[in-house]
Formats: sequence, structure tokens, C-alpha cells
Amino acid sequence: MTDDFAELMTRFRGGDKSAASELVERFGPQIRRAIRVRGTGSRLGRVLDSEDLMQSVFRTLLEQRRNPELAVKGPGQLVTWLLTVARNRRNERTRDAGREKRGGKHADAGADGLAAVPAGGPSPSAVFADRDILERVLALLSPKEREIAQARADGVSWSELAKQAGTTPEALRKQFHRAIERIVETFSSGTPHS
Repeated sequence: MTDDFAELMTRFRGGDKSAASELVERFGPQIRRAIRVRGTGSRLGRVLDSEDLMQSVFRTLLEQRRNPELAVKGPGQLVTWLLTVARNRRNERTRDAGREKRGGKHADAGADGLAAVPAGGPSPSAVFADRDILERVLALLSPKEREIAQARADGVSWSELAKQAGTTPEALRKQFHRAIERIVETFSSGTPHS
């Protein structure tokens, strides 16, 4: 285990919010890509998207941070653990969706009955709340930070971004990490207002 990774995990286990942000920043794109490549399955796609699955994976990591069974010895083991959690969550959701279907919730009730069936996915209020939070986070980022966030979400590597910015990947990663810490601190001290 590298000293850098060991120190990061020690901080994370101790409840350091910046360490949690760094783990998401460092490993999130790789997990997101793996989830998208492996897909959520056509049956499940309407109920669970890749972002929901990734959030569930990192929420599990946060919940398990003090569990001695999460004794990863390096970044590779952590990625393997995160991908295992993602696969398990996807399988659970697939089973749940199958149970609902077998339970008769898919029965054809005609046009009148169809209007009474709730749509799959998050509720309108949850979608609104998520969009509201995203808008607030984006408002707290500078235009350059928003560009970096979008590029990382699109899978652009730190090396590619650093080359475009004329800096090193580590310097750019640290700069963005400080922006994330600033936002986490803003949210921790009270919900920011746009």
C-alpha cells in the first residue's frame, strides 16, 4: 500500500470529509465508467441509472468506513471492493424489479388504470431536490472548475486536462480537490443559498 493511499484511508476512516471527497474524486470516474460499460440491464434501466448506482456504492463505502472487513491494502483492492458493491446493488435492484413484476404490478389495466400507476424512478420531489442541490453546487464552482467537473464526468483524464491547462495532473487535481472541499465546507456549515 502506498503511503499516500494509506494516509488517505486513515483520514477517511477517521471521518475526514475532505478524504471522502478525495476518494470519490479519485475513484468515482473509474467506477462510473465500469457501471456504464456493464450497464444496469434493460429491465432495470428505467428504475436505476448509473449515477444512482454510483451514489449507492459510495454511500456504502461511507457507511462501512470503520468496518474492519474493509481492510483494503491498496487502490486496486478498493476499486475491486467498490465494483463488487456495485454489482451486488445492481443484482439486488434487478431481483426487486423482478419481484414487483411477478407480484402483478405490471398487469394491464387499460388506459384508465395506467394513469393510476406511479412512474418508475425517483419521485418528482426527489428529482427537484437533486437538481436544486446540483444547481447550488455548480453555482459555487468557478467557470473553470465547472469545466473541469464536466470533463471529469465525461471521462477525460487528469493528464489530458493538465496538458490543456499547461500544468501537472497533480496540481490540477489538488486545485479541484480544494474546490470540492470548499463546497463540502459550505454545505456542512449550512445549506448554501443561490
